[in-house]
Amino acid sequence: MLWGNNQIELMGGFIREGFRDALLGGAKLIVIDPKQVDIAKRASLWIAPRPNTDGVLAMGIIKYLIEQKLYDDEFVKNWTVGFEELKNEIGTFTFEDVERISWISKETIRKFTDILVTQSPCASSWGTDWRKASMLFSNSEPYSS
Repeated sequence: MLWGNNQIELMGGFIREGFRDALLGGAKLIVIDPKQVDIAKRASLWIAPRPNTDGVLAMGIIKYLIEQKLYDDEFVKNWTVGFEELKNEIGTFTFEDVERISWISKETIRKFTDILVTQSPCASSWGTDWRKASMLFSNSEPYSS
C-alpha cells in the first residue's frame, strides 16, 4: 500500500524492480493519492481522496475494520493501548460523513479492507509533502492507531 507516497518516482531503480516483481508475482497494490500517479495505473485499487482528508479516510477504514471485526483480538488485547477509546471515537461519525468529507464511499473502503485482510504479508508506506499539507500532523495521527 502506498498512501500519498510515490516510491517509484522518489526512489526509482531497485524499488521499481521490486514493485514490478511483486506485481508479476500476484501481489495486490493499493495506491491512495489524490493524483493518479503513474504507479496508480498498475494498482489493484486506486483511491483518490479529497486533498487533506487522509485522516478522515483513515478513521473511516478503522471504523469499517472494527465494525466488521476484521482485526486480531489477541493482538489488540496484548499490544495496543486505547482501543476502547478508539472504538468510542468511531461511533461519533458515519460512513456518510466520511464520504462527504473525503469523497470516498463505504464501498471503496470495503474493497480496500478486502484486499488488506486477505493479503499477507502486507507492507505500507505513507508520506505527505509537508509543503502541501495544511493538516500534516493531525492527518498523521490515525495511521499510528
